[in-house]
Amino acid sequence: MKLATPNAINDIWPAYQSNFARHVLGVARFLQSDTMATLRNEQGHTALKLSYEPYISLIGEHGVSLTEVADALGISKQAANQTANQIEKAGYIHRVSSDTDKRSKLLQLTDRGLNLLADGAAAYKLTESKILSAAPRCDVKELASALDQLVSQLNLSPIDTRQVKFGAQLSRLSDHINVRLMTLTSEFGHPNLRLSFAHILLHIGPRGTRMQDVAKVRQVSKQAISAIASELEELGFIYRDAEVGNKRQQILRFTAQGVQLIGDSVTAVGRLKQEFSEYLGTEKMQRLESEFYYLYQQLGLKHEEFGDLYQPELHKLASELRKQLGKDKAHDLARILLSQ
Repeated sequence: MKLATPNAINDIWPAYQSNFARHVLGVARFLQSDTMATLRNEQGHTALKLSYEPYISLIGEHGVSLTEVADALGISKQAANQTANQIEKAGYIHRVSSDTDKRSKLLQLTDRGLNLLADGAAAYKLTESKILSAAPRCDVKELASALDQLVSQLNLSPIDTRQVKFGAQLSRLSDHINVRLMTLTSEFGHPNLRLSFAHILLHIGPRGTRMQDVAKVRQVSKQAISAIASELEELGFIYRDAEVGNKRQQILRFTAQGVQLIGDSVTAVGRLKQEFSEYLGTEKMQRLESEFYYLYQQLGLKHEEFGDLYQPELHKLASELRKQLGKDKAHDLARILLSQ
């Protein structure tokens, strides 16, 4: 196994850590996770999981087939069925015979599922208010209009957007971005990519990341992240390293092959932007890109996605220096460090 050199990571890091696709996916994940937290903690949907969201949105009030769900999400029918079984067990959906083909089954919301839709719309409004509070310059209506145009041009599966237009369209676009980037990156010689790999790859910084931090951001178990990490290790993209001073804590780091994959994914993002520009026009695409960058920054998503392996140590050091130097001299030191 060839390890990645610091220079190799640093060369691609600026474009990897800050790009249009990451900003869209980060904002979409914030919308979904914050809305989900409200539904769990305040509206009694304790069995709800973040992975259920695209299924509930796609099924809507009218129902869809399992094949339609799998095609829309870019996953196998078997994978779609596994999640559908979980949602059915939670009581949100059931399977009914199709009116046009009795041998075919449709996924349809139960009464509990329909209540979830209504509760979700209310929870989303609370999340949207948080976004507007954190990012007052954001024009949600203009964003929703641009997203609506993209979703329509891309022929993505229609969903009910009457109450939460921005959130619903963003959810569909983020699904498309995940699938499209996987396809484009695969064309550079990475045929074994899976959508689940993004759960880890998106969160590994230049110095690595703790496995438990990834699980926290993704709101899944550490065991689930470990299973994905094992697949990535087998393919040669990452390796596990024990944290200094705590051998039980595992750090995930890129190999040289992993850095190549990340570089290819950055190129894929550029191609994705070109595709979107063809639908929206250059000027509208630039405005869309600017708005999502603004949202990403204002919501503090950069730190949430990557964290920092050395944040605790830095905070401790800063606290000690402030006590020793006093407020004014600490500010002087900060200005000197920033000027170097």
